[in-house]
Amino acid sequence: MVTEGELDAVAANQLFDGKSPVVSLKNGGPSAGKDFKAALAKREDSNGAGGKPRTADQRVRDNLNDCLKVIDNVEDPKQLVQGAEIKALLKKAIALLTSK
Repeated sequence: MVTEGELDAVAANQLFDGKSPVVSLKNGGPSAGKDFKAALAKREDSNGAGGKPRTADQRVRDNLNDCLKVIDNVEDPKQLVQGAEIKALLKKAIALLTSK
């Protein structure tokens, strides 16, 4: 699923219980083509010639860090309920992955 906003992506991910991949367009709908091309090029560079595929733990850790970035960049605090608690849980989860 592709959404226009980061918070929309988080909400969609929760709606589908993480069972469906969800991405957010960096600059909204008008830049969709450019964003897709850049993301595809980045993916091919990181997993292409000589690139090392990420493990499941690395992918989960990266996703958790992305969630932290979304929370940190919320412009209107009213949009985020229990932000501090969510951040604390995310950091605990990252620490668990790191300690393996």
